[in-house]
Amino acid sequence: MKPRTLLTILVFFILAVLAVHFIGAQWMMVYLSLFFLFMGSVFAWLYLDFSHHVETKQWKNWPLVTVLVPAYNESDTIEKCVSSIKKFDYPQDKLQIIVINDASKDNTAEIVRGIPDVTLIDKKKNGGKAAGLNDGLRKAKGTFIAAIDADTYPAPDALRKMVESFSDENIGAVTGLIQVNKPHNLLMRIQEIEYLVGFGFYQSMLSIVNAAFVTPGPMCVYRKQVMDELGGYDEENITEDMEIALHVQHEGYRIKACHTANIYTDVPDNIKEWWGQRLRWYRGKIFNTNKYKVMLFNPRFGDLGIFSLPFTFLL
Repeated sequence: MKPRTLLTILVFFILAVLAVHFIGAQWMMVYLSLFFLFMGSVFAWLYLDFSHHVETKQWKNWPLVTVLVPAYNESDTIEKCVSSIKKFDYPQDKLQIIVINDASKDNTAEIVRGIPDVTLIDKKKNGGKAAGLNDGLRKAKGTFIAAIDADTYPAPDALRKMVESFSDENIGAVTGLIQVNKPHNLLMRIQEIEYLVGFGFYQSMLSIVNAAFVTPGPMCVYRKQVMDELGGYDEENITEDMEIALHVQHEGYRIKACHTANIYTDVPDNIKEWWGQRLRWYRGKIFNTNKYKVMLFNPRFGDLGIFSLPFTFLL
């Protein structure tokens, strides 16, 4: 954990104590309970980080990976995103990079055309992220598919670590540690801690017990054979990353978390954008929980069905 993150936690703690002092002592027990629950999560994840061994596969010949980057009006970030992909410490001849321009109104397509060794799918009609990813899947030649948002910048070793995490044929997807890219205000620092706990501790813990309910949109790696078997993404879904995660596990495959694969993504820096994002997330949770209600409290799906999915709104 970064020293800056620990400092942010300390500042929040001090501010919360002051708030409790002025609001009233009756809230003290509620605050302390939430605080120790949060800190317990952080320290549990730190313990996991230092002690948990993630089984990996040593590839004799690195498999071909198709990187799909869906983009809509991403002229400010697309070049930096593709540059991060090209810096992967992964054999460059084993990378197929496809950018899907979803009828952007800016010059996203023109920028991508100027980047060598990148295939551009230039759509004339906007169809949404899931439809764009499916267009990319139809042109994908890789054994694995890495879906990366156009405002996301993975660390150089992220893809290699995630591909190594496909240690057996039953693993359908591997997630990484999604983190906030360069937080510069209070809202973004709050999200920095939220992502640390949600995509660090909780995602790692849930994957250990085969109960992860999302493959985060900023970056995830999938087995191409599994995606073909599932028929790709649900194009009518507003949170395709949760839907595909549940679909993968509904068909009997596992989701594994690689918490050492660092992935940095841009997040909302104002309340309006943050509220719109969270509203979409929660609408998606309602929609997908209903779509996969057969999994609720169903022992066939283990801890995912009994504990994780029914209580997804708490995470």
